[in-house]
Amino acid sequence: MNDIIIIGSGPTSLLTLLYLVIHMPYLKYTIISNSFNEFHCTYGVFMHHLKDSWIFNYLDKDKLITHIYNISVKSPNEINTNVKYGIIDNEYLYNAILKIIGNKPKFAEKKVLNISKIGQSYFVKCHDKTTYTSRFVIEGTGKYGAIGVKYRDNYPLYKQYFIGYKLKTKKNIDCSKCILLDWTSNSNFKSFGYIIPYDKNTVLIEETVLSTLSDVPCNYKMLEKLLHNRIKSFNDNDNDNDNVEFIEKDSIPLNVNIPCFKQSKSFGIGQCGNIINHLSGYTISYNIAVIPEICNLIMKHNYNLEKVYKDFWTIKRRLLYTINIIGLHFMESLTKNELIEFHNYYFNTIVSKSNYNFNTMFLCNNYSIIRFIFSFRHYIFLPKKLMCKIIKSVIMK
Repeated sequence: MNDIIIIGSGPTSLLTLLYLVIHMPYLKYTIISNSFNEFHCTYGVFMHHLKDSWIFNYLDKDKLITHIYNISVKSPNEINTNVKYGIIDNEYLYNAILKIIGNKPKFAEKKVLNISKIGQSYFVKCHDKTTYTSRFVIEGTGKYGAIGVKYRDNYPLYKQYFIGYKLKTKKNIDCSKCILLDWTSNSNFKSFGYIIPYDKNTVLIEETVLSTLSDVPCNYKMLEKLLHNRIKSFNDNDNDNDNVEFIEKDSIPLNVNIPCFKQSKSFGIGQCGNIINHLSGYTISYNIAVIPEICNLIMKHNYNLEKVYKDFWTIKRRLLYTINIIGLHFMESLTKNELIEFHNYYFNTIVSKSNYNFNTMFLCNNYSIIRFIFSFRHYIFLPKKLMCKIIKSVIMK
């Protein structure tokens, strides 16, 4: 009998396992995954979100965060911010975690078929007919969804689509900053550029659709065409046969619905657990921040899944989720030019004058409800047409 089974081997799953093994080494763990490989995605974090984080007690910060930049936004004029953004070294993160946890957990490279519950025990059945028994099950299976998590069907689902090239270029690149939103494009297609330098001649350039309803298919051909145009513009129209080191083409959920506490048979973390920064799609820094809370709740409630869910999904978190869904609906209702206008105002006015609002709405930090509501005073100066759309989104939700 296991104490805790973790399904999935992405960064959130392994970091959760790391915390458990370090702080509760007396428990019995099994981690089940289709395959155990180094992470392949580009994971970015907002550095102040990891300030004084527990992970730096066990992982070398300088090795974990290989590049740190100031964030810039182009909407359409360039806006420079003091917000720091870092890129995680996947190879170091993966191997450092495995080295620390050693042989404490059992590793099972298998595909999970279903999860059932009898009495106080959970049974995880795999495709090879192997069954693992546990007192508690955590699922971190990302965008592929969770088998044991049942959701409340309250809100529409949104996704973010992107295509990115990491490439070598002859152009000398400014490595002190990255651009997270570059709206400069002649197209009305609602996508933006995402430009992250790795060194003076290596850069990741992505074309991203900010958000769209998940049942609306993305026009990847248009997205790739705009990416090629952006790369050409970045190289000052010099088509110099850049060396493409790798290509990222994917989609990520911006939200799933809040889990149904009584019907679920596992605790969802990361994307499949709706622990997402809903307006941006970022998950890893938010999950790092809440991993201690989740693990301690499991112990506090003696593996009672329903009580853990209720304690984690507080009124504050559900309120923030609802507000962010309104934000997603609002952005979905905007045209390309309106999105540019909104982000120009947002970063010039709200981020500079109310960093608290930026942290809570964009990064899902913990917050005081009174301070949070007061931070919305800056929105009253939005252009009238945008303010009307926000009010309409609130009414519809």
